[in-house]
Amino acid sequence: MKYIAFYDTEEYANEKRSIDLSSANIVEYMAEKISSVESVDIISPSRSLNPKGIYKGRKIKVNEKIRLIQPPTIGVKTRIGKIFSVLFTRVWLLIYLLLKTRRYEQVLIYHSLSTMSVIKLVHKLKKIKIVLEVREIYSDIKNVSKRTKKKEQCFLQIADKYIFPTELLNQKINKKMAPYIIATGIYKSEEQVAEKWDDEKIHVVYAGTCSQQKGGAIASIKMAEYLDKRYHVHILGKGTDDEIFSVKKEIERVSEVSNALITYDGVLRGKEFNQFLQKCHIGLSTQKPEGIYNNTSFPSKILTYLSNGLDVVSVHILAVEQSAVGGFVFYYDGQKPENIAECVKKIEPLKTKSKKELLDNLDMNLVNDIKKLFLVIDSC
Repeated sequence: MKYIAFYDTEEYANEKRSIDLSSANIVEYMAEKISSVESVDIISPSRSLNPKGIYKGRKIKVNEKIRLIQPPTIGVKTRIGKIFSVLFTRVWLLIYLLLKTRRYEQVLIYHSLSTMSVIKLVHKLKKIKIVLEVREIYSDIKNVSKRTKKKEQCFLQIADKYIFPTELLNQKINKKMAPYIIATGIYKSEEQVAEKWDDEKIHVVYAGTCSQQKGGAIASIKMAEYLDKRYHVHILGKGTDDEIFSVKKEIERVSEVSNALITYDGVLRGKEFNQFLQKCHIGLSTQKPEGIYNNTSFPSKILTYLSNGLDVVSVHILAVEQSAVGGFVFYYDGQKPENIAECVKKIEPLKTKSKKELLDNLDMNLVNDIKKLFLVIDSC
């Protein structure tokens, strides 16, 4: 199975390939599940974001059934250089797919604005069967032109089969009622690698983007104003220099009026990230409820929290409530800091074991769903 998606390995992290960490984690998980059905080639049209350096293309054996294929790339810093770098990866992907795909072959595509034009052309020339993994509609999230929005809407309709995170997204996109499955996110429960902090505090963590557009980090900080000294609120996440500066300034402001402890703990990955989460008690999913993306996309951090044994607080949105894990989440309405704080204070701890059993069952069911989806005979 060819899987077109942006992905990289830790071994070559110094190349700073153009991947989004949360998306890459999902790609890794889905490739692992698919590999139980057939071998997977992840074709990643990623480029280096370093200002200089020459990096060769490669084929990396991730494990016995998964292989990663990447193009050569040159680090650039000028605007023209960056445009050329993007164009090169698209041409590389086009040539690779034209040479390496068979007519009517089934190909899994992780939806991306940057690869849409290439995939449409290959679809037209080679008549490949597209299984489209759609995690969100990017024009609902990003500031894009009307032309890009229209192109995305058209692209979403060319798929023969789909993988969605929510039924709501299926209802919005899959008008022709093509075969599909729901894969909300990473169901795998994480290995226990840390114990809870033993300092008589309740540790609450927001782990995600510091983006002002989504507003989750700032909302979590403001919430701390309504908590007492028993609580320690942690902010984990990446952002631009301006966004991180705003987060730290807001922490300073709220710390002056709150009895709770608030800290920005930087960006953590892998085992270090899981260790940190497992030391905490409550995870926050506090993005703005009015965002149009909330109607269809599922906040991946919710599954990340559950997989590490945390209780989860989320804004009340249908995409979460109607999901397979919706009954394991505590909800608040509106985005007022006091509403979030009240929800945090009322939490009755759920057993970690019950969360693990839920995720293990969902993980096992997903493998069965994948088998059925990929084995559906394309008779039309």
